[in-house]
Amino acid sequence: MGLAAASRPAWTAEKSPIAFQDMTAAAALDFVHTDGSSGRRFVIEPMSAGLATFDYDNDGLIDIYFVNGAPLPGANPRR
Repeated sequence: MGLAAASRPAWTAEKSPIAFQDMTAAAALDFVHTDGSSGRRFVIEPMSAGLATFDYDNDGLIDIYFVNGAPLPGANPRR
């Protein structure tokens, strides 16, 4: 028995009211994530960083806190 391909998907996506826009340059963000990979496959290496958004200085504007890594044993931080 062969499988027949459906002519259309079983579900249809609705247009979301949420739209994302890249505001990196406009916000003057200059961040480079450092994960500290050593190539030795430590458990922490596949974990990624994160960020928090909140009004830290209570000025009514959202502040961004970026979490970054550091070189692990055996890592070459200049690659």
